[in-house]
Amino acid sequence: MSDRAALSRGIRAWLVFFVVSLVLSGIVPLALICGPIRGIPFWWTVVDLSFGIFGVIPLYVVRKKIKRLEALTADRTTAPALAT
Repeated sequence: MSDRAALSRGIRAWLVFFVVSLVLSGIVPLALICGPIRGIPFWWTVVDLSFGIFGVIPLYVVRKKIKRLEALTADRTTAPALAT
């Protein structure tokens, strides 16, 4: 695998993590500001907030899997170099 492909994969993993983190962190102020404007009950705003807070859990799981996949592909690309 070329260095360019590895760099591209690393950028994609970082981009996924950054964009999803940005979206999840944007839910909290959006729910706090727009909830009263829309006139919804406070407990519905709490439910909206929970999407931003508990959405971090799947993000963490995906990040761990991406790191594991990167480690596996790094081992696979360095193994032939060590064998020669």
